[in-house]
Amino acid sequence: MFTQEFAVAWPYFVSSAVALGMAGQVFVRKRNVFANYFILMMVAAGGWSLFSGIHLLVSSFAAKVFWSDAKFLFITTLPVFWILLASVFAGSNRCISSKKIALLFVIPALTVLLIATNSYHNLVFRNVSPLQTELFTSLSREFGTWFWIHTTYSYALIMSGVVLFIRSMIRNSGSLRIQATIMTGGSLVPLVFNAIYLSNAEAFYFLDFTSVVFAVTGFFYWIGLFKYRMLDLIPIAREEIFRSMGDAVCVVDTDDTVVDINEIAISYTSEPDVAIVGRPLDEVFPFLDEIDPSCNEVLIQRESGSLWHSVKVQDIINSRGEVEGRIIVLRNVDDRKVVELQLQEAKNKAEELSLLKSAFLTSMSHDVRTPLTGIIGLSQILAGEVAKEQKELAVMIQESGSKLLKLLNSLLSVAHLSAGTLDLHREKLNMVELSHYVLNQIEPEISKKKVELRVTLPDEFLEAYHDYGHLTHALTHILDHAVRYTETGSIQFDLRREQNDVIFRIIDTGRGFEPAFVRSIREPINSVNLAEFGLNNNSGLGLRVANGLLEELGGTLEIRSEVGVGSTFTARLPVMNRHRSSDRPTQTKESPHRQQSPVPSNS
Repeated sequence: MFTQEFAVAWPYFVSSAVALGMAGQVFVRKRNVFANYFILMMVAAGGWSLFSGIHLLVSSFAAKVFWSDAKFLFITTLPVFWILLASVFAGSNRCISSKKIALLFVIPALTVLLIATNSYHNLVFRNVSPLQTELFTSLSREFGTWFWIHTTYSYALIMSGVVLFIRSMIRNSGSLRIQATIMTGGSLVPLVFNAIYLSNAEAFYFLDFTSVVFAVTGFFYWIGLFKYRMLDLIPIAREEIFRSMGDAVCVVDTDDTVVDINEIAISYTSEPDVAIVGRPLDEVFPFLDEIDPSCNEVLIQRESGSLWHSVKVQDIINSRGEVEGRIIVLRNVDDRKVVELQLQEAKNKAEELSLLKSAFLTSMSHDVRTPLTGIIGLSQILAGEVAKEQKELAVMIQESGSKLLKLLNSLLSVAHLSAGTLDLHREKLNMVELSHYVLNQIEPEISKKKVELRVTLPDEFLEAYHDYGHLTHALTHILDHAVRYTETGSIQFDLRREQNDVIFRIIDTGRGFEPAFVRSIREPINSVNLAEFGLNNNSGLGLRVANGLLEELGGTLEIRSEVGVGSTFTARLPVMNRHRSSDRPTQTKESPHRQQSPVPSNS
């Protein structure tokens, strides 16, 4: 007799071993949310099959009732594990809190309790009697009201899981679609078997093979788990990334209804303990209306205070190119924003101080230059009318005043260049005449040294459109530097035209300077330390001023120097007017005749 019953019961034991074996292997190899629910589902299927097989083998009626009732521990919980598994796969488990999971087990717990006390109320089974067949002895039960409540609830959970898998199958492609298809088909087969058994038990010779089919389909799930790497590639990875991200992430549909949200984002809501999924976005994150469109940043009030956050919104586009929703990411950028605001404040303060400095230098230069010009003029008059001894003093006054005036002009240029307020008054100039004027200004210094001045100027009229004062100032600085550092030898001054440019080249045989000094000339004029600039300095401020003025005029200054050999300065300027932002429109005119003395030309 036992052999006959075992011949019927063996599929239950085999399916139980398969289900529990798969659960054990997954337990050893994979540990995450999806794997945990799969393990629990396989344990439930394996326990169901095991107790069903034992129920067939035991001989006493009481033992059969006990094992038949005991298997409902697994029958009632398997659908719950199934819906949780499906929700993880579909990525919607974040909307299921621990409280909701506990509620899912209310009906199963009541069912088990009512089965244990069924003899007092008969709500689950109205009548239980032995069922004798040719091969085995089982039980015949008349189902009560609560049994159908339990069955309806179980079917609802399983069908809900099927819907989640079907939705994933439609939305995804590739391996994800294959996975969803396997899970969908695998869930429908045991559901069909169970429905046939409940409606007509004789169709399967009064044997409920639902647990066996669950184990078999579980085997196909197991194949999917490893062949298609469902535990590695399916939304489990997305779930872990979504959960562990340091940024707040929220997913909304096309109606701006929240469909998914991570824990960080929940902490940004005014009611973190209230269910967020399903609520309108403007209720969950009302501060999004205050986003600064210029930088996509918003100031959010948190428990620790007001913090700046960047906001990134990305459309979710399916395989058909349709927008299905949006992903909103909030990132805390408060530290960076604070630094930016501090830098901006420091920049504004520095600009304000720079303007004050420029205003002061401009005012000082004008206030001092006016009486100084008068002193220089009077000293020139005295030098021509007084005795020899007094004439030397008058010349000394004139030379010192000229140096001081040059210094004041440089300070004024520095102020305007650093503040970006240099005014340009362009006019048609004769470059030959301008060269004579510049050379006349520097000739007294050259005459004091054993230096030969060689000049090459074109015979024809060479005109260009530039600011007379700034150009002469720049060339004077270059010549002054050449004279200062050339004790013997020569200084060559050349002027020529190359296509659309005017070229001034000044070559000296002075001491030259290091490459680092040349690089310092290119530094912004506002980086100059004015404290280092004096009447007899070697800071290179004059060359910096010359370089800055030439750049404002639309030209360039090229410097080549070798220590102990000398230096070559090449100033290149466009012939025609190239307007800059600081240009002031002026009437085109011939430059007025400047005070000059003839300089020999070796052309």
